[in-house]
Amino acid sequence: MNFLELVKRARQECGIAGDGPITTVNQTREMKRLVDWTAQAWVDIQNERSDWDFLRKPVTFNTVAGQQEYAAGSDINITDFKKWRKDSFREYLESAGEGSQQYLGQSNYTAFRDYYMFGSQRLITSMPLHISITPDRKLALGPCPDNVYVIEGEYYRRAQVLAADADVPLMDEDYHMLIVYGVMKKYGMFEVANEQISAAREEKSRLELRLINEYTPEIEMGGSLI
Repeated sequence: MNFLELVKRARQECGIAGDGPITTVNQTREMKRLVDWTAQAWVDIQNERSDWDFLRKPVTFNTVAGQQEYAAGSDINITDFKKWRKDSFREYLESAGEGSQQYLGQSNYTAFRDYYMFGSQRLITSMPLHISITPDRKLALGPCPDNVYVIEGEYYRRAQVLAADADVPLMDEDYHMLIVYGVMKKYGMFEVANEQISAAREEKSRLELRLINEYTPEIEMGGSLI
């Protein structure tokens, strides 16, 4: 279902009389509340966890010789960034091609800073061996790159906001009713309709378990640390 279809389904499930709306744009009064609740219900679902697979997105960028840190926006041109997927990074020397690709070791920032940003280590440039995330969410490479390397990894995008009638939630349509149940709960709270709130919570809980099973990472053994 797209945004408009979700709003229509929410109106139906909430038992609001009448037809429509014919658009999500420039609504007023009760229909505006319904549109706003639908958009917010989808944001709420996305923000319930920080590791939804449907928010994962690949990224590739080239290093600059002598540059150690890379910001998601200004250096890598990511426009929907929320956070990095820490264990996803690998690299290869651009001139050597993808066949030379290797994993980048993950390091917590304190250990990274104490080793690669201390004393004579600051002066060393070579093929990076480790990657870390700085407190301001930049990527830091150690040692500092001495050439052009291609870095591949993943990040989690920030919550998608439904705005146009044709906007479609990122998760599979099998789970779109979760948004509707979220709207039912908000409408029930507005109208002080306890039975509707209870019904929405029950339906949402049942379907949300399936969503978690499908869209969250499997438990795996952790990698080595430096």
